[in-house]
Amino acid sequence: MHILILSLLVAAIGAFATPSTEPAMSTEPVLSNEHKLDNITDAASIQGRDGGTWGGFADSCTDIRYYLNAEDWQRYLDEGEGVGTKPFLKSPHVVAKCPNLAGQKQCSVLKIGDCMGNRGGRLEPAYKGEWHKTCTSCAFQEDGRVFYCQCYTGKGGKLEGNIVNLNEIINNFDGKLACFSNFGKPDYCPGGPSFDIGQWGYRPWPVHG
Repeated sequence: MHILILSLLVAAIGAFATPSTEPAMSTEPVLSNEHKLDNITDAASIQGRDGGTWGGFADSCTDIRYYLNAEDWQRYLDEGEGVGTKPFLKSPHVVAKCPNLAGQKQCSVLKIGDCMGNRGGRLEPAYKGEWHKTCTSCAFQEDGRVFYCQCYTGKGGKLEGNIVNLNEIINNFDGKLACFSNFGKPDYCPGGPSFDIGQWGYRPWPVHG
C-alpha cells in the first residue's frame, strides 16, 4: 500500500496547561490541526518539532480502545470506591492498531495523560499535562474521537463536564500513537471493549432537553 507523503508545517503550541489541584485522594484501586500524510506522520517530517500535536489518528487507525491503568481498574472493582468522584491514580490509555508508512499495522499504547492538561476544569492539549490527576468519570466513544470527562475547577472546586475530540490531539506517527513528542509503546491489543463507566451505574454523558 503506497502512502503519499505530503509536506508538513506545524505551529508550536507554546503554553503548557497546568493541572488544577484536586481534593485529597485515597489510595488503592489492569491494566487541529490538518497536517496529515494520509493521516500517517513520518519521523523526517517532524524532526526537531516537538512543540505541537497534529491529530488525525482515528482516520487511519482501527480497533481503538480506552483502558484504565491497573490500579484505577482495581479501584472500580472494589465496589463503589471512587466511582464518579475521585481523580485517576495514573494515566488512562488509548490503544489502537495503526498502519506504518509501509502499510503494516501494529498496536501501540499511549498514555493520554501526556497529551492534555486541566485548565480550570477544561481539558486542553498540553505536553505531559497530567489532566488525569484532577479529572474523573471519563467516557469514550468507540470511534476514538469523542472523549468526555468531569474535571475539578481547582482546589475545593466543583466538577465541570467537558468534551474533547481526541482526533485533533493524537496522531499516527509511522504506526505509533503520538501526541507532541510523546509516543505510544508497542504492545498487545486487547480484543475486549473499552472501559465503560456506565457499567457502574454512572451516566457521564450530559442529558440534553
